[in-house]
Amino acid sequence: MTQFAVLGPSQVITLHDYLIGQHELQGLSKDKLLDAVLVRVHNRVRYGFIVDAYELAACYAGFIAKGHCFNEANKRTAAVTLFFVLKANQIEVQFKGHALGEWIVAIVNNEKTETKLAAWLKNLPHAS
Repeated sequence: MTQFAVLGPSQVITLHDYLIGQHELQGLSKDKLLDAVLVRVHNRVRYGFIVDAYELAACYAGFIAKGHCFNEANKRTAAVTLFFVLKANQIEVQFKGHALGEWIVAIVNNEKTETKLAAWLKNLPHAS
């Protein structure tokens, strides 16, 4: 089985806290559990449903964005988590414009899937 760099709740919270503005509603949502969202990702890894770091990053992004575990900045946290997971797994892709944000919004709106996001990520230019 492939080994991936995965994230725990404290790491995702740190990413969220780094990017959220001081005048935005801080913290975790009271009725959603970040642990439960991350367990869904980790179970996909454990049972072999995720075969590469692109799928892992896309899965984190989709589940975090849709899970609404934070009071604000869920989509931004999803995007930065995707970027961080790729980097932690030695992958650097070049994003242009607002394309990643548009993907995250499309996933939240059920217009696109994490699988399609992973395929898109694989086809992006890689940093040299």
